[in-house]
Parts: sequence; structure tokens; C-alpha cells
Amino acid sequence: MNDDDELMMMTARGKIQRVKVSDFNVIGRNTQGVRIMSLEEGDTLAAIVRVRAKNAKKAKSLSKRLNNPLSHREKVASPRTG
Repeated sequence: MNDDDELMMMTARGKIQRVKVSDFNVIGRNTQGVRIMSLEEGDTLAAIVRVRAKNAKKAKSLSKRLNNPLSHREKVASPRTG
């Protein structure tokens, strides 16, 4: 991994967390680690994906679409009346 890469984590219930690799400090083996994501009771970590820096822009766009499925470019057809 490179400092300009990112990690994207997703839980079974759809919670998404995205973190820059550069936000992590290198630590020794005698430490307790770092909490990246808090899970609600009953939820589990389903996936961790490395997002390479060159793909980060594409992933940010996808993340925005997942959070807001109808972008400003897409229009919703109104139901017909009558």
C-alpha cells in the first residue's frame, strides 16, 4: 500500500467507511491497535477494499452515488395520471 491509497470498508448492514492510508501511523507489536469503525450490535464487517490513488476519484463518485442514488443529472419519471 501507498500513503496516497485509501481503504473502503463496508458492513453487512451497508455502513461504509473510507480512510486514507496516510491517516494510519506505523506502530509496534506491543500496542492495542486503532479503532477504525464502530459497529452496531449484530452488524459485521463484510468487506475491506484497497482503493489505489489512481482509482480514488472513481471510487468517490461511486460512493456519492451509493449515498445519493439519483444524481442531479438523472431525472425521475413522474407517474402518469388519468
